[in-house]
Amino acid sequence: MTTEIVLGILTGHGPRTTAPFLDRIVTFCQNLYGAKLDSDLPHMLIYSLPVPFFPNKAGGNEIIKEHLFRGIDRLKNAQIHILAVPSNYIHHYYDYIKEIINIPILNIVNVTVESLPKNNPKLALLAANSTIDNGSYQKELENNNIHFFHNDELQDNVSQLIISLKQTGLSSHSLKLWKKICNYCLDNNCDSIINTNSEISHCLKYEGSEYFTHITDSYDALASACVKKYLLLSQQNNLKFG
Repeated sequence: MTTEIVLGILTGHGPRTTAPFLDRIVTFCQNLYGAKLDSDLPHMLIYSLPVPFFPNKAGGNEIIKEHLFRGIDRLKNAQIHILAVPSNYIHHYYDYIKEIINIPILNIVNVTVESLPKNNPKLALLAANSTIDNGSYQKELENNNIHFFHNDELQDNVSQLIISLKQTGLSSHSLKLWKKICNYCLDNNCDSIINTNSEISHCLKYEGSEYFTHITDSYDALASACVKKYLLLSQQNNLKFG
């Protein structure tokens, strides 16, 4: 008999995304069901798995799969009930992950697109090169008849910003690049942004962001979906939240 719902989180790609994602989980627990005490929060198992990143190297995909199998197998042995992987890059291996573990797996692309406003705004898609090359967001947006904007010039600007954020953090140079991206999106008639990069997440409250009617962050969307799934499974098993 299930006595508590355990949320499994596979992180570590990169490692600095782990703590911010947990903070998001706590925030949505507070917002969605009024969690106040430590005991109100879900049981969570976090495995920070340093997955190697070399998508263009011969045999690279198989090495990544080996690492994913090891991490997910450990979480599976711990008897988790929900799996979340806060990484848009690792989403490329979503079908493989489904073969490894037979529990609800939250799809970061699906939950992000599902969380978009329903008035069909013109979105600017911000993502790392690997996410753009994968094409998962473009495909999901098109399947849902959602207009979005993306071109090579925007991608060049986004890549420069990601590099700057990795090297200098929220420096004046990084924030200048962020404002440049915002202005470029506005010049191309975008009224909303969908961000899929954990580095850019840090910029979303800085100057330039206020001109958009809606900003969707994929990591917020995934954290919200985690808490909603936790609530649903708890209700189905007649369990107290937390």
